[in-house]
Amino acid sequence: MGSREAPYDKHKECDNCGEMGAHDFMGDYFCDNCVISYPDSDSVIQKVGLDAYTELGESHDDHVKEVERLQKELDELNNLKLVDQHGELLLECRIGDEYHQLLLEVGLNTILERFIKEDK
Repeated sequence: MGSREAPYDKHKECDNCGEMGAHDFMGDYFCDNCVISYPDSDSVIQKVGLDAYTELGESHDDHVKEVERLQKELDELNNLKLVDQHGELLLECRIGDEYHQLLLEVGLNTILERFIKEDK
């Protein structure tokens, strides 16, 4: 990687203000005053006031709350509840746990047994 110094040429005109004597920034020429004050639109970081900072914080808090709400909703969707005809809870399990696996196994066995009996 080459030097990061911008060579100074007293015979070059500043592209920004026209003053003689400028630094060569890969073909762009700026005097000492403009180097300090001339903003490069690609690298300017906008200064924000307290209101914008506060708004950003509130936005982040809202985002965190929404993520938590969605996680709770997803957790609830992953719960299976087996109830009787009166709405009484018989079994509650999570998708993929051992009770869920047993329910699937019993259900499949029942279906296979009925299918085999119908074929006879």
